[in-house]
Amino acid sequence: MKNKKLPVLFSITTYLASSITSVFVNKYMLITNTLDTIFLIFLQHLSCLAFLFIFKNYLSKIQKEDDVKNEFFSLYQGIKHLWPLIISFNFTLIFGNLCLKYTIISFYQLARSMTLPFNFIFSYFFFKHIKFNFIMICSCILVSIGFFIFSADAINTNHKAVIYGLKKK
Repeated sequence: MKNKKLPVLFSITTYLASSITSVFVNKYMLITNTLDTIFLIFLQHLSCLAFLFIFKNYLSKIQKEDDVKNEFFSLYQGIKHLWPLIISFNFTLIFGNLCLKYTIISFYQLARSMTLPFNFIFSYFFFKHIKFNFIMICSCILVSIGFFIFSADAINTNHKAVIYGLKKK
């Protein structure tokens, strides 16, 4: 049982570190106008492709030949099956950067946390993977209350940022 917890802990820790780092790097790039917003988004897409290429090559070297299927991967087939995910990722990246450009980091992070209640609700209705319990409902309510209190208190909130943040979700 202990062996199964370590990869989960590692993946969560890595996700949190990369998520926080990417927000601060993006905000710095957008504040200083180092790169145009569209060019920044293009570079982010390019970096995803580079990592995908590196991981693909690494995994193909460490896998045993018996485990690898002798199937030719078609880019068309991949896009055909993954287009909803690709479009969703693109919108998340574009509207996330635009929201971050027009607001402060704390508001952006709070807006991102508002996806938690929606994730629970959509998981229940679309995937039937979730059974609500008291703790889950309380955490969703707590996050929602925090969002609305912060939103009501945020005098410097730009309406464009709120619209981009809502479109992102």
